[in-house]
Amino acid sequence: MTNPEEVTAVVQKWVNSKPQGYTGNCKGVERKVLIARVTAVYVALPEDIKVPSNMNRHVGSILGLLRGITCPQNTRAEFEAGEVGGATSDSQERMQESNMHEREKKQDELQADVKARYHLFDGETILDLDNAAAKALEITESNKVFRSMVENGDSPLSFYIFYTSRELGDECWRFLSMRGKNANPVLRHSNESIITKTEMLQELGFKVQLLFESKFMVNARDVEDALQKLFQHLPLGESLWREPDCEAKREEPDGSLHKVGIVFSKDILPMIKSAGVLKLMDPRADFKARYPFFDGETILDLDNAAAKALEITESNKVFRSMVADVGSPLSFYIFYTSKELDDECSCFLSSRGKNGNPVLRHSNESIITKTEMLQELGFKVQLLFESKFMVNARDVEGALQKLYLHLPLGERLWRQPDRGAKWEKPDGTLHKVGIVFSKDILPMIKSGVLKLMEGRQHGAKRARTE
Repeated sequence: MTNPEEVTAVVQKWVNSKPQGYTGNCKGVERKVLIARVTAVYVALPEDIKVPSNMNRHVGSILGLLRGITCPQNTRAEFEAGEVGGATSDSQERMQESNMHEREKKQDELQADVKARYHLFDGETILDLDNAAAKALEITESNKVFRSMVENGDSPLSFYIFYTSRELGDECWRFLSMRGKNANPVLRHSNESIITKTEMLQELGFKVQLLFESKFMVNARDVEDALQKLFQHLPLGESLWREPDCEAKREEPDGSLHKVGIVFSKDILPMIKSAGVLKLMDPRADFKARYPFFDGETILDLDNAAAKALEITESNKVFRSMVADVGSPLSFYIFYTSKELDDECSCFLSSRGKNGNPVLRHSNESIITKTEMLQELGFKVQLLFESKFMVNARDVEGALQKLYLHLPLGERLWRQPDRGAKWEKPDGTLHKVGIVFSKDILPMIKSGVLKLMEGRQHGAKRARTE
């Protein structure tokens, strides 16, 4: 097969980058990058150009031809022959490379087998996100509570949609609780004391109802998220949550029923508006009242944070290049930090947190280190925004991430907008929003050098059959 000129030119560029008479090996990350670049060229060529099935061997063959090695297609060597049996001989390296390919092949076969066997539990499958959203819409159209919201528009309900793996009564009051490090109940008594579950059910007219259940936690969590997003436009007081929940999803099924419920009352808004019996807790207004200024800076409202995010995308060269170079999309990660940018820029690759799941890994699923990310994968880091208020930086980060949430995973390197703490007292620390980006990642994913960790597949993989 005659090699396309464009492909040969890419490999020739690598050969030309070496000193005259250079006989060293093209291996490791350098080899992976070259394979990725050759793959990218093939992707851009007309469809009638056949893409080699073994890109590593193909690149080796071209290297051998360009460097004058005889019959590289038979020897699989694009290097000068080394001493046979020597401790550092090329023959040993070739053996190691062959063994690595065999291990990768077996791993791919095992992974395919896992996906084929572990997609069911007790007759139930994992929903994809579209089906979870469709199920949520079906619930709103068939359930009496949601239908009454449309029919009785003048007398709006207050309601809370929630997930639990226990009895509905155990979770239905959590929007009133102080659990969690940054907990802030949505509703309190007018004197700001906590409303108990007993008070909620016996005195405030709340009723509880089951909406959906599944043997997979991920199904219940996704339907919960989809339902909350359908009503996210409602003012706080009608909806009794601030943001869609983003808790753990990937738990192995064990026979437990995972439930989505709703707790609702028609008495809450009158108690807030006229009687002054209850108080709606708005953390932004409270925080702004306590800290109207700090060192000449004020707290942005959400509209201003969104406007700032849009301004950044229109003025920043990285974002402008995404529009100008649509044929060569970037992979990028938008992040917040109160430390140096380099301290946080690699966190999409880490396993931190109880349910940590890196977005990107090596093809053998080993972790990519920060050093590898910055030195070998072509990533660059840039500051986008900074503020003396954590909430400003967090809101601009969230607004930027939401602007690009429509992009496929692999171009964007986060799964959901961040839900980290916001309400930290200003102390002079600079809170930053940064971006880390590379144009080399998608070719490396397509060529098999890197692996995109799809959260949904990862969850499905771990599910066992009975």
